Amino acid sequence: MDGVVIEGLGDACRAPGARVRAACDGPVGFAVVGDCPVTQEELSAALPAVRVGRWAELTRWPGSYWVVAENGRQRFVCGDLAGFRAV
Repeated sequence: MDGVVIEGLGDACRAPGARVRAACDGPVGFAVVGDCPVTQEELSAALPAVRVGRWAELTRWPGSYWVVAENGRQRFVCGDLAGFRAV
């Protein structure tokens, strides 16, 4: 397994073929791990929601994925709503 460091979010380990993408702005950031077809622009557009803790907005994308997010005050971890990637 490869270790992927995402500033502010610690270490994320991923299996071969797993996709890890992130968006960060200072102490605000999040990573999406798994099969999620959102664009980098859509990820960046979610940073204001992370900044104020609107975590539900990170669960509305299609696909099967985990999210790890942090806004400097809280850390949020979730699996997809379908339950394929439970936490």
